[in-house]
Amino acid sequence: MKSTLYPISAACAFLSVITTIGIHSFIKGPASFEESLLMYKTGYYLFAKWWVIFHCLFVVISIYGLTHYLNENKSGFGQLGFTFYTAFGMVEI
Repeated sequence: MKSTLYPISAACAFLSVITTIGIHSFIKGPASFEESLLMYKTGYYLFAKWWVIFHCLFVVISIYGLTHYLNENKSGFGQLGFTFYTAFGMVEI
């Protein structure tokens, strides 16, 4: 499991960086209240929501690999960090 977990978690960490840049740079909110009422009808709104969901999943998967590495090296706070990152991911979703 270790041979595939670390490359997958590294790839997810890289993808989480890309999705973070996308969230903070490209995803914008509505300009007015009337636009916010009609956002659910646009494809951009759905794309933005799925972008955030994938970002949270990438973060949780990458931190799982880091937790696995820390547990192998007998570091005590790996599972605590994984718990908090998972809580972050679920709250964001």
